[in-house]
Amino acid sequence: MQYMGSKFIRPASLLGPYIRSLRIARGYTSEQLMQRTKSPLHAIRQIEQDNFSPNMRALYNLCAELDISFPTLIEGLCRQVEGTQHEMQHRAVGLTSDQRRAALFASGQLTPSDDDALGW
Repeated sequence: MQYMGSKFIRPASLLGPYIRSLRIARGYTSEQLMQRTKSPLHAIRQIEQDNFSPNMRALYNLCAELDISFPTLIEGLCRQVEGTQHEMQHRAVGLTSDQRRAALFASGQLTPSDDDALGW
């Protein structure tokens, strides 16, 4: 989780969609990526839907089969976080703090424990 002003961005929540976009850009179906990585299809789909966080070995396997280095994957995620932060700042203009907090909860980027830590 990364603190951005009054916003929390969870880079892990962007991992699945980013991996999915890489897979699609390479022209692979989920089934083809499953065969290439020797991972169960449900695991590939769970990762892409952010219902499962892959371990480091799985990430390295995905990177190898998607023809991307691990550092490049991390750099891409950082760009995703920055883009999400920028987008959230533009959407938050004119909202009250309660409205911003509700939007963060709805997007899964703020949890009750985060909210308690901030002491709104």
